[in-house]
Amino acid sequence: MTLEKFLEKLKGFESKVTISPLQEAEVNYIESILNRKLPEYYREFLLRIGLKQDVIWGLNDRISDFDPLQGFLPDAQSNIYFRFGHNGGEDYWLLRNDDPSDRTIYEFEYYGDGKIK
Repeated sequence: MTLEKFLEKLKGFESKVTISPLQEAEVNYIESILNRKLPEYYREFLLRIGLKQDVIWGLNDRISDFDPLQGFLPDAQSNIYFRFGHNGGEDYWLLRNDDPSDRTIYEFEYYGDGKIK
């Protein structure tokens, strides 16, 4: 689903949902924390929807939720993945930042088999 279609589905619910887009400087700050550029589609999401939203459960909701995960992900994969949310347990939702065409949501099962799927 495109961001435009997503926003269109929210029309009529403006009084019931929170959407608080980030400023460009805040997105740049997240990129500095991660020491990499975010995929353009995710930058657009942050600039139009933001972190403080109650539409999609499990997404990062604070800038402090972003970290480079160095030494945390298997096989030094922290340079190509970043955490953008969680499943409510110990598992992380990841996006790739090295391939702009890959919009797959990956999950890292920290206490499971320790693999990115």
